[in-house]
Amino acid sequence: MLSPALNYDFICYPLKTQYFDRLSSSLQNEVTNLFSTIEKGLMNDHDLKSFSASQLKNLFNLRMKAIGWFLEDNHLNDLNQTIDECYDAFDSLNQNSKMVYFVENLKYALRANRRLLNSFVEHAHSSGNSEQIETELRSSFLEINYDQFITSIALGVPDEDAAQRIIDLVGASLLIEFSAISGGILIEKKIELSEEKAIQLTSVISSAGQDYSAICYELGLFSRAKSTHPQMQFDNDFIKEQQQLADLGLNDLLEN
Repeated sequence: MLSPALNYDFICYPLKTQYFDRLSSSLQNEVTNLFSTIEKGLMNDHDLKSFSASQLKNLFNLRMKAIGWFLEDNHLNDLNQTIDECYDAFDSLNQNSKMVYFVENLKYALRANRRLLNSFVEHAHSSGNSEQIETELRSSFLEINYDQFITSIALGVPDEDAAQRIIDLVGASLLIEFSAISGGILIEKKIELSEEKAIQLTSVISSAGQDYSAICYELGLFSRAKSTHPQMQFDNDFIKEQQQLADLGLNDLLEN
């Protein structure tokens, strides 16, 4: 986590769909290579749970480059809007009955990300330090790779359990990115997954969304904003929603 006012947990997918033409050729190549790798993984015989885990480093490394690009190119305000612009992009997958539960779980994960961002933005505004946060981020940002991130958390957070939860939270957010990218590829390339692959992909996003929201609650990230703020009156409903979506459609899919 780099800043309490910026949405950097959902950045790789919109980097391709919304900002690709603005990128340098080298960054375009990195984005294209990652998307191509994920497309091949969707099409081959590998289990998607294992394959998605194998892409965490690549996703993290691209995320860091994306954050650096936004900081350099002065598009920080655009970054806060990306999740709203992407939210309905996956609806066309609902035409395939095998992908309905994937879409529902992906949207659930994106709503959790939006709630986290709302909490951070409200906290920054209420403390009156939004500009200071942005200035500090610009001056202190250092592009690191995934292994360096793991090391920095392990060494910098004295509580081992808390350190692991932070790592798990970032991992879940990367799997949400993986799922969004996968969904975008399926739409763009008009690929129809087998029923087995659809179940695997749904399982990836279901677990990632649940973990992401649960860890946010556990770490107190959803409670940063003032409790009187009308947008933040969602805790009970959100918990119920999480329970209802916990195995959304997976049993039905497995029984078919």
